Amino acid sequence: MKKTILLILLLVAGAVVGSLIASATDGMEALGWLAYSHEFSVSPFTLNLIITKITFGIEFGMSIAQLIMMIVAVAVYPKLKKVVDA
Repeated sequence: MKKTILLILLLVAGAVVGSLIASATDGMEALGWLAYSHEFSVSPFTLNLIITKITFGIEFGMSIAQLIMMIVAVAVYPKLKKVVDA
């Protein structure tokens, strides 16, 4: 359980740090490619159940910097896993 939580925390931290890097390099000419991102989404749709209405939809976006940092997080995971096991 600890190992799973560690991996999830590392992935979330990698995504957050990657997002910060992408925001910081957005206007730079040499590093602007790190900010390139693509979004996938499912358009929101409403389910009317007479008593209530429920709207479903999802949007997912990821930049190159986030992807790189998440790969780094997965690479660091085995070393940190040993520390958690000790």
